[in-house]
Amino acid sequence: MPTTGANIRRAPLETGPSHVSVRLILPSVLLSLTITLFVQAQTSPTPFSPNLGSVPSGPATNEVLRLTLRDAINMALRYNLGVIESGENARAVRGQRLRALSNLLPQVSAGASENVEQLSAATLGIT
Repeated sequence: MPTTGANIRRAPLETGPSHVSVRLILPSVLLSLTITLFVQAQTSPTPFSPNLGSVPSGPATNEVLRLTLRDAINMALRYNLGVIESGENARAVRGQRLRALSNLLPQVSAGASENVEQLSAATLGIT
């Protein structure tokens, strides 16, 4: 019998209990990992970039604006939501800090009241 290629021998397929359990467990583990990753990807919030978005600065027009690079950068910085929001956050934090510091100062309060009562002499038995 002539041979034209390499003789390849295949190992006999073992069907013992350990091989059957591996064949059943491995696909189920892979399936559960895939489902877990899919659910996490669907429920995790998308990362928010503070550099996305801008604030409109007037009515929209159909005109094309001719901008220099300097003008474009200035507009991007002026109307960028991230910059505006960080400024507002800084103001809010400054207000919280001042409110917390005010609790360290002595608390002074004052009040005034007046009580007027009229009695008649007849009700007191004085005539």
